[in-house]
Amino acid sequence: MVTKYFVDMPSGDSQWTEAGHKVIEDFMEIAKDFLDKAEAGGPVHLREFGFLMEYAVHGVITGASIDRRLGVGSLGRPLGYDEDDEDELSYISPETNFEDMAETMRNVPSEK
Repeated sequence: MVTKYFVDMPSGDSQWTEAGHKVIEDFMEIAKDFLDKAEAGGPVHLREFGFLMEYAVHGVITGASIDRRLGVGSLGRPLGYDEDDEDELSYISPETNFEDMAETMRNVPSEK
């Protein structure tokens, strides 16, 4: 069973659970520490920094969602990430066969 972080209210809105609130508090602490480290050499452009943080979180969640759907371990990395390529991060490899990927996803049972 998955952990739920929101409770659906009869009025149609939702409310964080205690576990959801704890996730927010913990992640805010991590983000604050990361910002402090980033600004060790001076101030950073906060809007750009925020965008990068959002992109990183989205990448981890998207990667985990795809991995879970395909039944593989959580990579937490963008598609096409190559650990051996130290010079460049290629998000989508030229060798990616999207037709095979789509066929694989169609054949994976739903989590319902």
